[in-house]
Amino acid sequence: GYVNGEEFGTVTFNITEQNGRIFNGEMTYLMNGTDVSEGFAGAIGADDKTLYVTEFVSGYDFGTVISEDEIELIYIQDGEQDSGAAEIFIQTLHRVVE
Repeated sequence: GYVNGEEFGTVTFNITEQNGRIFNGEMTYLMNGTDVSEGFAGAIGADDKTLYVTEFVSGYDFGTVISEDEIELIYIQDGEQDSGAAEIFIQTLHRVVE
């Protein structure tokens, strides 16, 4: 399942709570022309560069902190063969300070 990033527009991850290396929050993205909000929880690896995220609806993200303002996430969702449900794609997130 190749996913064109333009289909999702901007993906926003908002961390709402963090306790040590464990965090949670909400992400928003565009799906079929509609804004979708989904919760997530994650952990920062002992190296302070590796991220592990589970999305509450479905799927997982494995990430790397590239710099203070940039993170690369690889999203993985499994699915039955020939169902079209399996997906994988790469997202690059940039810090936005409000």
